Amino acid sequence: MDIRLVPNEYDPLLLEEYMLNLQNRLSELDEMQEGFDGLRDVIVRGFYMRFGVIQYQSAGYTIKTRIKEFESTNYEDVSAHEGHIQVPLYDKPVETSSTESVNGYNLYDSSGPLVTKDTFQRVVPLFLSKDPEMGYDEFKTRMKDTCCSDWGKMDANGEPFPKEFWNDDVEEPWNLTLDNNCEKMYALPFPKAFLLWTIKHGCDRREESVRDSNFLGVWFSRKCM
Repeated sequence: MDIRLVPNEYDPLLLEEYMLNLQNRLSELDEMQEGFDGLRDVIVRGFYMRFGVIQYQSAGYTIKTRIKEFESTNYEDVSAHEGHIQVPLYDKPVETSSTESVNGYNLYDSSGPLVTKDTFQRVVPLFLSKDPEMGYDEFKTRMKDTCCSDWGKMDANGEPFPKEFWNDDVEEPWNLTLDNNCEKMYALPFPKAFLLWTIKHGCDRREESVRDSNFLGVWFSRKCM
């Protein structure tokens, strides 16, 4: 019976059959929704395996069967190999101290997550990617298009108005300060696309600086070890 047709309201048998049919269809839709919700989560996890894990070769599998197969795999324990990347554990504990210096910058005191799980999953591919080398000129242009104005008012550690540039003897201190920060950002040993993300993330939190970007890079690297 086509459930789009409204039955004759004066025929109780037809109405009962219609309602039973409708309930069955609604149950099927609920199951499908459940399946697609689970499949969405599986695809997100499988994405980090560079699609090598997700292969839909058999049309005979139902959505729920395929979900059960994927959920039986512990993606966090899958070793990295050619064409795949290892998925780091979001809940892996990472502690840092402000007395610890890495890449020439002190870290910050931290023992908890620095980003949400959704952000972590979105940014991990940027951090682990082996992107083509981005030249300094391109990076500088993209950084200037991305950063907030405070990057031209502070030194690499986030201290405001560095005297090196902000004094009576220097013209255009804002531009010189920003250029200096661009150079120091580019020198950090992390993927350039990831560094550009840290710039926007820092500005959104009002904690932008070379030190903050370096701190995020160290935190992600320890999560991914």
